[in-house]
Amino acid sequence: MRIHFYRICSCLLLLLNLCVVVPIALMVKLEKPVHMTLIPAIAMAAYAFYKITLASINMVKQKRSRNRLVRLLRSINFIDALMSIVTLQNTLIMAVSDGNTDRLLPLTAAAGGVIWLVIVVVSVQCFLVDPHMLHPPFMIRVPFRGACFDSVLTAVSSSHV
Repeated sequence: MRIHFYRICSCLLLLLNLCVVVPIALMVKLEKPVHMTLIPAIAMAAYAFYKITLASINMVKQKRSRNRLVRLLRSINFIDALMSIVTLQNTLIMAVSDGNTDRLLPLTAAAGGVIWLVIVVVSVQCFLVDPHMLHPPFMIRVPFRGACFDSVLTAVSSSHV
């Protein structure tokens, strides 16, 4: 049941992140105007830096987690932080530019494309990971006549999902 739920969630995440290319393209082409001064844009940059730092730390921690739903939620958090970087890029260009933003189009297109590619890779990894591998059975030592034999208790591993 939970594996089925995980597959549905990761499939929807992949579908959603494939559709994220439209807002990224609008921000890259600077067709989403932002009317903000420099001080709120700098505050937004600090918040985006905080978000990407914590999300990156959590992505590293997720490799040790066996709970597949926690891994999926941390991946969603990382994708959200990456999208805040694209939004920050758009905001800073609009706040600082003097109206001539055509020369920044290749840079914004490359940055938006790389971020979108990372988002899709993270989504595909969530979709392709084998849910059974995320929750291996626990090994418990059971003493038997003076010797220890390893026994696999699958009931324990399925109850800790």
